[in-house]
Amino acid sequence: MRTLTLILAAALATTPLTAQTTALAVGNGARATVRVTAGLTIPAYLKATETVALTQTHKANGFTEYLATYTVRANVRWTLDALELPAGVTVLDQNGNWTATPATIGLGDVTNGATILVRVRVTDTAAADWQQQLRIDAERMF
Repeated sequence: MRTLTLILAAALATTPLTAQTTALAVGNGARATVRVTAGLTIPAYLKATETVALTQTHKANGFTEYLATYTVRANVRWTLDALELPAGVTVLDQNGNWTATPATIGLGDVTNGATILVRVRVTDTAAADWQQQLRIDAERMF
């Protein structure tokens, strides 16, 4: 409990607060009313990390399949998306379909470390630098 209190106190101490105050007191025996309205904004945190690099899992006639593991940490709802797919590269989307267009691979709620498996299929005709062109990242889901 003490750790939670310290973390909360640290968060409040470093987070800007907005406030509005009103006070009025005039004359002998006057009464005063003070109204304070405060707001606290916690910034969204969202990070996807490739925790296990792309590893070849299957070689077939005309293509090779790879598997990577991503860990997502977030304080908001999120999606893990394939944002850029070079020619000859497809990913297995959340519905189990191989797609060559930007697609959602996985999604989740607030988490301290969700593990998502990313399957990639690369044709033999794909560019040699396809791994550098492939972009997979987490995005905030509204």
